Amino acid sequence: MKEDKTLIMLINWKWRKMTIVNDKYLEAIRKEEVLSTISSSSANYFTVYDAQTNHANNAKVVATCIYKGEKTNQLLLEITEHLYDKYVNPKIYVFMHRGHHHTHEDVQDLLDKSEGKIEKCFLFSEGRDFIYYPTQKKGLLSDSGGFWRQDGINILGLDEETKKITIQQPYFDNVWHYYDHEFRKKICELKQDFFDICMPLTFPNPSTEIAYKQFMDNFMEEAKKQNKELYLRFRSFLGVYDNLQKHTPNKSREFEEYAKLKKEWERLEEFEKKSKRSYILDDCSANLEHILPDNPQDQTASDCYLALKEKIQPLLCPNTSKPLPTFVTQGDLQNIRMLFRKLLDCLDGDEA
Repeated sequence: MKEDKTLIMLINWKWRKMTIVNDKYLEAIRKEEVLSTISSSSANYFTVYDAQTNHANNAKVVATCIYKGEKTNQLLLEITEHLYDKYVNPKIYVFMHRGHHHTHEDVQDLLDKSEGKIEKCFLFSEGRDFIYYPTQKKGLLSDSGGFWRQDGINILGLDEETKKITIQQPYFDNVWHYYDHEFRKKICELKQDFFDICMPLTFPNPSTEIAYKQFMDNFMEEAKKQNKELYLRFRSFLGVYDNLQKHTPNKSREFEEYAKLKKEWERLEEFEKKSKRSYILDDCSANLEHILPDNPQDQTASDCYLALKEKIQPLLCPNTSKPLPTFVTQGDLQNIRMLFRKLLDCLDGDEA
């Protein structure tokens, strides 16, 4: 039985048939005019496509082309509020294009200010995320500013009942299902890749402890063999790169650290492009830290995430102002496994 909900994907991207909206575009327009345009569902700011789905009674994909800025960020929020008020029992996922200069900070800001009207918010870019059709032959978008229409596949079709151009069910449902479970999937893969290395490597005897330097030397060597950029993925999970794009170094020591982090980030981006998989976890961490109103499961997930970060950080991303750990114990890894398990139990989806 379908849920009595309206599933809404708002995709803020480089839609080729839409006017680019930025702060300069909005300078000469009064706020009252903007709000009036939104309430009339004008295509100036967004376009709504009907979608077929097996998950709910109704589904929509909303296209926007809004670049980051003080006024345009607010516009994006006002559009989501309009959608929330207009449709029956809306469940809204927002997708923000990194190429529009949207970052981890924008995900946090949008989730915090939406007062629970946005359920999840994702970052995507450069044809390497699931939302693009070519990555897994299941998504919605081409990389040229529209829905995929090539090689005999057309995401859009004609609804026989309404006679409207509609996004076809398999493609909408593929994307919705993937992103419904994406954060759990990423964290599950991180856990699996970590313990594939650590458990057999660290305690083959089994020993109860290992010197920290030996642990890290072994970890980095095995992670290199694994060829999945595991160390960088963990640094992303721990938030090391979250504020990189807004940080402007003004001292030589700061610049060296900034250059190092930027190089790591670019390497992780390159790995994503090569593998056509999303591994960067900045949007994941922003969603995990956000707690939807009156949602005990969200509170538990957030608490588990923060506890897991606190346990992993001294091992894989130690604070340079504090002494390094002396040993890594079997108990340390067992605690990390338990915290991963608790966090995964709070998130939707099945473990691979």
